[in-house]
Amino acid sequence: MPYWKSSETSPRRPALTARFVLAVLVLLTASAAQARDINIEYAASELVEGSYYADARFHFELDEDILLALEHGVAVDISALLRVRRDRSWLWDPLIAESVLHYRLQHHPLSNDYVVTDETSSESHQFPTVDAALRFLGGISNHRLVDASLLEVGSAYTGYIKVRLSMESLPAPLQPAAYVSGRWQMESSWYEWSVR
Repeated sequence: MPYWKSSETSPRRPALTARFVLAVLVLLTASAAQARDINIEYAASELVEGSYYADARFHFELDEDILLALEHGVAVDISALLRVRRDRSWLWDPLIAESVLHYRLQHHPLSNDYVVTDETSSESHQFPTVDAALRFLGGISNHRLVDASLLEVGSAYTGYIKVRLSMESLPAPLQPAAYVSGRWQMESSWYEWSVR
């Protein structure tokens, strides 16, 4: 009599996609590649109709492993933190305004396009190459920084910006590997400029 093992009695294993397995391997593999960075080239602000608006340019040098993970379906989240502080000669400089801009970079394998989504406005832009997408991501234009009425006459104010890759939005199984590898821990130094 033939015997068939019932699928009901066999232990179930979680289904792992090839993309997920590859992404884990990419994050865990040791690499001799040079560490990459995010460099802020400039930032400035301008008073327009009662508010200060900020412009900034920065440049990404993503690690090869991050680019490979992106190619295989892992989204890359990028945050830009902007602050305005009142300058004081003693104690700490009080925080006047703060905003965080969130962007997501994804690769769509069917169209072979790269999509940048502004997580605040849900506005998306498509690009044929990762370099074009990173060039677009490398700029902030006319971002409302602070209402001029919050700045005291006669006081000096400094603007600050820092850009970083966010690991919190990675799939949960990938987060420990990302923290251990250090390749995803990319952030710029604080860049400062005079608001007025």
